[in-house]
Amino acid sequence: MELYISIFGILITLMLVCFAAYLAKKYGFEIIAAIYAVLVATGSILAAKMVTFGVFSVPAAIIVASATFFVTDIICELWGKQYAKKAVMAGILGLIILSVSQYIAISWPSTIESSIKYDEVMAQTPRIAIASFLAYVISQFLDVNVFHRVKNLTKGRFLWIRNNGSTFFSQIVDTIAFILIAFYGTFPNQQLISIIFGMISVKLFIALLDTPFLYIAVWMLKGKNEAELNDTAHL
Repeated sequence: MELYISIFGILITLMLVCFAAYLAKKYGFEIIAAIYAVLVATGSILAAKMVTFGVFSVPAAIIVASATFFVTDIICELWGKQYAKKAVMAGILGLIILSVSQYIAISWPSTIESSIKYDEVMAQTPRIAIASFLAYVISQFLDVNVFHRVKNLTKGRFLWIRNNGSTFFSQIVDTIAFILIAFYGTFPNQQLISIIFGMISVKLFIALLDTPFLYIAVWMLKGKNEAELNDTAHL
């Protein structure tokens, strides 16, 4: 039952991202860039909780974290590499603001028991926030560059190859970097290896699952003004 709920959550998240892409077509790129930044910040908050996905133990952030790669692939495909990099920069700024806000919040003395418990939870997140930030910067720029490189090599054909290829590679790098920075020394090494294997397996599953949604997003946006797409594609 838990696995079905997880898959349902993935599908809902991907559908919402596709809807955001549709709104971006209608009202402007800023919408999907904002959604991307929200996903990045949400992933940082949810990363502290471990949940079960099938037989694997993974951070609760795994769905939204995987969705960020889906978003950059949409942006890179339809708006161009430089626009994808702008979205990544927005995510970086969002993470910085989130981290500063969390530090300020836990620095204030708590007045009631529920707030004290909140501080105890949030006090455990600075290392996770740093891990999220570093892994995010490395993997997201890697994803954008690999996606763009594969697109050039295939002359714009085989969307599924550049989507899955860039995501697979960058997600593996993201997972290893995040787990080692966030949890090395706090869990036995064997458990860390198990978590890394589980996260990579689930992320690759989500990447395969998001491929048809990427085609849907491209189909919805293919009516976008061709001149605008051509102008952004060469940047």
